[in-house]
Amino acid sequence: MDDAFCELLQPYDVNLATSLDGPEEINDHQRGAGYFERCMAGIHTARRHGLSVGVICTFTPLSAPFYRQVFDFFAAEGLSFSVHAAVCALGSSPGEMTLPPDEAARLMVDLFDYYLENSNLIRISTFDRMARGLATQNGAICTFGDCLGKYLTIAPWGEIFSCSRFAHHPQWQLGSVFDCPDVDRLARSQAWQKLRQRELSVLQACGGCTHFEYCKGGCPYNAITGGGQRDPQCAVYRQLFDHITSRALDGIFSDENQEEVIEHASGRTGLMRKGRLIQVMKGGTHPQEAARETKAAEKL
Repeated sequence: MDDAFCELLQPYDVNLATSLDGPEEINDHQRGAGYFERCMAGIHTARRHGLSVGVICTFTPLSAPFYRQVFDFFAAEGLSFSVHAAVCALGSSPGEMTLPPDEAARLMVDLFDYYLENSNLIRISTFDRMARGLATQNGAICTFGDCLGKYLTIAPWGEIFSCSRFAHHPQWQLGSVFDCPDVDRLARSQAWQKLRQRELSVLQACGGCTHFEYCKGGCPYNAITGGGQRDPQCAVYRQLFDHITSRALDGIFSDENQEEVIEHASGRTGLMRKGRLIQVMKGGTHPQEAARETKAAEKL
């Protein structure tokens, strides 16, 4: 990430994302010495050019116990992030960096609660979208939807894959840009047909689940890696969706909202609007988003 590249992107209002797992000691312990310094240098360069930067944070057994420090670091840097628990790569078995489902579930629930306590600082988009998906009964993130054909990825040599996670695995290539394929042609590929069959069959594996309408069996990449139809992180998603539901009910029946119910009965508006989680589930704007919208309006 240098000045020339930023100048190329700037006119198009491109949002950038990078992988970063927290403060230097935690991040480099997972990703190697020097990663943090190089990544932060790129973030600072992008920001000097007015480009928005988000982060994908991956938790492993090494970093999960320090989730508060990770959040506090991103909050201090003003970096919103999405969150993932480390899972094994396609074609490999779980290793020491893979977070077991029970530990991942505990991490996600604890981090979600800590996020709600500090939600005025930054966004964790994963949690916001999961909460919104639960409220609308429709998956609001690629992990929780019929994603085939919606997140196509083009690899450096022109190969087309259903998403970036399948890139560089030839057996999952849908086509090539040099063949100028349309969607119908991609859909006739063997890889597409296998992924489509997984979408159809996951209903049998997960159809009876309370959360199926806004989960859809989780990520197909994770499912294929785990050797089944259902994402091996199923227990994690279920516990987190259950926890979000419980927290939302606590918010709805909070003293503040009960007062709103009473005031609404006497002619005032604003029923059930108190609480950060309620606002997220309603699709409310985060303070940082509001600031960006205001800045964009000022430019116009």
